Amino acid sequence: MQRDQTGHGIYGGGGLIAIRPPETSRFASHESSILGNTVLYGAAGGELFAAGRASERFAVRNSGVRTVVERVGDHGCEYMTGGRAVILGPRGRIFLANVGANRSHAVQSPLFPDGTFELVPIPERDAFQAEPAPRYGDLRCFNSAKTLADYLPARYSKIHAHRDPDFGEWTYGDLCHYAPRAAGLKRLRPGDLLFFLARLVPFREDRFDAERGGFFLVGVLEIEEVFAEIREAPPGRIMRRIRRNAHVLRGLMDPAHFDGFWVFTGTENSRLYHKAVPVDRRLAERVFRDARGRPWVWEGRSELQVIGSYTRSFRMVIDPNMPRGAKAASALLFAVQKENPEVHHFF
Repeated sequence: MQRDQTGHGIYGGGGLIAIRPPETSRFASHESSILGNTVLYGAAGGELFAAGRASERFAVRNSGVRTVVERVGDHGCEYMTGGRAVILGPRGRIFLANVGANRSHAVQSPLFPDGTFELVPIPERDAFQAEPAPRYGDLRCFNSAKTLADYLPARYSKIHAHRDPDFGEWTYGDLCHYAPRAAGLKRLRPGDLLFFLARLVPFREDRFDAERGGFFLVGVLEIEEVFAEIREAPPGRIMRRIRRNAHVLRGLMDPAHFDGFWVFTGTENSRLYHKAVPVDRRLAERVFRDARGRPWVWEGRSELQVIGSYTRSFRMVIDPNMPRGAKAASALLFAVQKENPEVHHFF
């Protein structure tokens, strides 16, 4: 692997940099990082070809280099003003999961006037109202120094929450083997993107406006590993990676609840968004189709009812490797970046 800052600041006269593994190497170069961080930072000319992946901040501030690599890490190609970057390799498919408190729960996730939000998890089931499941009063907010209990009825401070997804450790778990709504997640593979949709309710002057709640994209997990049908406490490395997931915590309380659940872990490219991304009819019509590839039917129901019903089952919603999917993925990325300009997903 080449070190960090290869080709950093090369001048307009350029030159050619070609990087490939030795012919005797046994690893699949297109699946491995062959370049370090900040490669081609501020470069102004020349060419770079790499038979492998680049790491973070690839070609940032590139103004003239032409380059071809197999995928890139976070913040790739930021602030480019010239040149051309071709990123090869299959693009991760896009899945959607509806998470967090919804209208059937006594708790709500607040949406603030500036577009920031807090995602409130659902209460844990009565059988698991015990340690090590976290209490709402112990869960810190992401956008303030408060706890989530500050936005809930007072009695919820001591109630245990089912925190899933976990945006601290980048995990999500579900009962994919027997819950029909989650069965579609069994198709997730490393490199796919699992977007999280949540119902948020406007909150101002210490009050919720429950009648104005809506659906928003709140974050994404770029899948790193898939642990399927966990039926016993996982061994060392795996347990260290997923030990805080809500389903694992259930199993630690009662080994009978290592009941075949699945856990998905996320890469460092996973994100809890700073600002919520509205999902309305206009965006849905550009981006989403039903399970048979047909447009959503809007007549006869409210916008929220339609969005809620079509997202009740978790499944793949976009394949960027297909012609229509590439356009839908671009529209989705545009919507995310409109609210969160710092986010870069590579479709």
